[in-house]
Amino acid sequence: MSVESARRYFALAALVTVVTSCGDGATEPANGRPGITVVAGAGITDTVDAQPVQGLIVEVRDAAGRAVPGALVRFQPRPLSDPVIEASVFVCALTVPMCPASEFVANQTDPAGRAKVAIRMGTVFGKAVILVTVPELGLQDSAMVTVAAGAPAAIFVYPRDTVLDVGGTVTMYGQAMDRYGNARSELATFSAGAGNSVTVDGPSNLGTLVTARDMGTQRAYAHIGNLTDSAVVRVVPAGRLVVWSPGLSTAVRLVNIDGKDAQTLITDVGSDFGVFPRFDPTRHRITLHSATQSSVGPSSDAIVLDTTGTARRDIIGFSSIIAVRETDDGNAMVVGRRFGDADGYYVFRVTADNTITLLGTLNGFSGAYGGADIAYDGSRVAYIAGSTLNVLNVSTGAVTNLVNGARSPRWSVQGDRLVYLFPSTCPNAPDGVATVINPDGSGRRVLTNFCFSPGLAWSPDAKYIIGRSSQDWPDVGLRVVRVSDGVDVLTRFDYYQPDWR
Repeated sequence: MSVESARRYFALAALVTVVTSCGDGATEPANGRPGITVVAGAGITDTVDAQPVQGLIVEVRDAAGRAVPGALVRFQPRPLSDPVIEASVFVCALTVPMCPASEFVANQTDPAGRAKVAIRMGTVFGKAVILVTVPELGLQDSAMVTVAAGAPAAIFVYPRDTVLDVGGTVTMYGQAMDRYGNARSELATFSAGAGNSVTVDGPSNLGTLVTARDMGTQRAYAHIGNLTDSAVVRVVPAGRLVVWSPGLSTAVRLVNIDGKDAQTLITDVGSDFGVFPRFDPTRHRITLHSATQSSVGPSSDAIVLDTTGTARRDIIGFSSIIAVRETDDGNAMVVGRRFGDADGYYVFRVTADNTITLLGTLNGFSGAYGGADIAYDGSRVAYIAGSTLNVLNVSTGAVTNLVNGARSPRWSVQGDRLVYLFPSTCPNAPDGVATVINPDGSGRRVLTNFCFSPGLAWSPDAKYIIGRSSQDWPDVGLRVVRVSDGVDVLTRFDYYQPDWR
């Protein structure tokens, strides 16, 4: 080939090359998978709030496998099933220094058919999905990333507040969490705080075993590295109570002191003068005085109910009832008044056939809320006249004045002591602090400075009293007090007017 011929050949080849390269791309051969392909950024793992250097890159190709430039691609985090929790991943434009929360980002593909967004991990750990759609082409795909928990910031402790009978056990569990509450793999070790109520006895199948040793309130501390948290353990003597539970159902229930095994005996019971359910000497039946929940005013009805809730006896014929107690002979003692009685309050015996016999008069008694209690054997009545605690001997009519400044007396099962409320500095009438006294007026002793609502009860062995602590929140609920030394435990179960089986 001559020099001139060679010059013309290469010039023609160059011209063909220029023309081919200047086309609109429609003749580009198919060299990729049709649809949306994730090129980079999927499958990565990073911690909460992290913004990976690698963004999400996708490539869009038509049905023939050719890159589609200028297509609008929409990137959108798929929301979690709970709309209250924010999405676990966010997307934003590459030009933004810190990726904010956004509902979606729409970018156009470049000449190579690619679109890019930045990613920021959210606050909820786990798998997170980004939906990728090209609306004009009807294309959709997705990319998944994994959000890992952040650095340890706190300890999740369970249970955080529990009540145990003496000798009972609970398994404590503690796990590290990041600043958003996401669980980490580190588990806590436990130690006992100051006190002798509980011991930490070492690992169990699911956590650490804690044993209740003596009545009291004590903390168990959870430790992970430099992090520490604690749980409260409240240790109480074992016992079963009958209680009044006001609220939507307004019920009388049986329940353990530790809050377990609640059983409803009767509902829709309420009265301006209280319900005050009481066990009979056999501890198998209860008495209460009540009106319906919607009634206003003093109770005019008394009920004797066995603890299965199946047998019931109604005591009728009274216009007002303040206290009632079934005695071991099957009769019931009532403090109240009948229709047609003169002003004042009286003591009656009511037999099984509803025969009512007047036994005595409570001179000076005004019918105060919770202001009278009948001894278990029915021989004496403790009541408040003005503010003086008196004891009436039912058979002789003799009255003994015990102490001034008293409210809501309650007999021990043995009949050898009374507990009553002394008003003290309690902000809410007719509340008071629990005070013990003998029936002859001797041995007066304040048990605790906590305020109680009317309606205290003794344990059957007279070692403890229990009542509704009426301090401001959070010191509200049933509180047990050991009579010998005044040690007390607040259970936080908010029942009223308990009696101890």
